[in-house]
Amino acid sequence: MTGNPKTHYARHDDLHIAYQTIGEGPLDIVVAPGFISHLDLNWTMPSYVDFVHDLARFGRVILFDKRGTGLSDVSSDAADFEARMQDIRVVMDAAGAEDAVLFGMSEGGPLACLFAATHPDRVRKLVLYGTFPAGSFIDADTMTRFEHAVDHWGDGETAGIFLAGSDGPVVRRFTGLFERAAASPGVARALLRSIKACDVTAILPDLHVPTLVVNRLDDPFALPAWSDAIAEALPDAQHVRIPGSDHMPWMGDRDPIIRAIGEFLTGDEVIDLVTPKTLATVLFTDIVDSTAELARRGDEHWAKLMQDHSDVCRQAFDAAGAWAVKSTGDGFMACFDTPDRGVRCAQELHQAVGEIGLRLRAGLHTGELERVDVHDVAGMTVNTAARISSLAGPGLTYASRLLADLLVGSRHLVSNLGFYELKGIPGAIEMVSINDVPAEIDLTEPDKTLSAFDDITLRLARVAPGFMRRVASLAGA
Repeated sequence: MTGNPKTHYARHDDLHIAYQTIGEGPLDIVVAPGFISHLDLNWTMPSYVDFVHDLARFGRVILFDKRGTGLSDVSSDAADFEARMQDIRVVMDAAGAEDAVLFGMSEGGPLACLFAATHPDRVRKLVLYGTFPAGSFIDADTMTRFEHAVDHWGDGETAGIFLAGSDGPVVRRFTGLFERAAASPGVARALLRSIKACDVTAILPDLHVPTLVVNRLDDPFALPAWSDAIAEALPDAQHVRIPGSDHMPWMGDRDPIIRAIGEFLTGDEVIDLVTPKTLATVLFTDIVDSTAELARRGDEHWAKLMQDHSDVCRQAFDAAGAWAVKSTGDGFMACFDTPDRGVRCAQELHQAVGEIGLRLRAGLHTGELERVDVHDVAGMTVNTAARISSLAGPGLTYASRLLADLLVGSRHLVSNLGFYELKGIPGAIEMVSINDVPAEIDLTEPDKTLSAFDDITLRLARVAPGFMRRVASLAGA
């Protein structure tokens, strides 16, 4: 898709609610967004685009910005649950959806439950992801961080709440723009108050809509206990617990989420889920001088060291949202949605593995992959990344020039290495070395209101989302 889907407006009295539709099919799937959303900026994130198109395999997806947020009209009752339920109804009416699957994620979960309870004739099935039954479930520390983020609205502080392992300066700058564009500080504060006050626990036992409850086990925001409480209270709910540490369903390995939703909606096993080819970044790592280290340390010590190596690597991969992670003997292969995530993960691996007394070499390349299945990939991009890794020195990260060009603006320190002929790879590949420590970034406090740069970015998000998806890769989105 080269442009955003057309934005329509559903009218509720004098208020206009922005919505979009994607795909077609026997089902309508209405997505109730989380805390804040922005229909234009959402499409600048490659992982979000892929997630929506994955959902569209099972029906027509209907997206909307709730009142007071994103492209919808500002409203004094933006945090009122009754008013927001009417937003769902008028969007469904405007889109011609007599009934629909309602997908409530995060803060949209309680609203989805309430709508399903009060309008059971409009909801075929209910999907609840990473959500909570009542604001009282949110612990005091998380709520304090939430309040701090709202008090400093526009600084990107919500990244530290919702994004595991992605709370860097570039991410905060993009998140700050998203905050400013998606809601005013006053609306954000009102929404937080509504989160604190909401409680749908009393209606859950009487909710007789087929429901799927999905959560990631290491979600930085939504604790597994929250989903457990919902699933236990709902009659005959299906509950799927998925490994991972990303709150946003489109980040990290989204395939298990899509698979669970697809099987729940269709009643059939979902096969051939992934697109045969996809653009991604591949990282290969390898322990330096592993044979000599084995001889020096002995079998028993080396076995313990290899287990420690595996543990720290897999922890880093999980935190960075890696997928198709595979052991290669003395190292690993892992794939990432963005080049920046792969580079930052390689940097963290050098440090983590160094702390247990080993040294790594790392190689990265970005290109088109052939998805063999949800756990494996193949193709020239994989082979190129492996060859680049084999040339890297101890403690160094080498990458292709193509990948480095996609990092422009992220301030990683890149050194040119020239062109190399790689075995089995046609043509010469220009390579670079990427410094283990990103260059210092000026973190002057961003404006709380939309700046001229913000305005330009929003215009580009609307008319050139393909270009902006490249820019979004710098933020690891």
